[in-house]
Amino acid sequence: MLGLSRRRIEAERWTAFRSHYGIEALYCQPGIRGAHEKGGVEGQIGWFRRNHLVPAC
Repeated sequence: MLGLSRRRIEAERWTAFRSHYGIEALYCQPGIRGAHEKGGVEGQIGWFRRNHLVPAC
């Protein structure tokens, strides 16, 4: 069952893209069970941006 799990059916072009660039896909859980995951990912992106992409003063 795909609906409530992390499993996904990926498009062929997405699979080729991931293979070319060495990306590992991890999908969030849908609905209430996975609602907390988005904020954690956005927080990690913000941390990376503040610590690596902002010029030193």
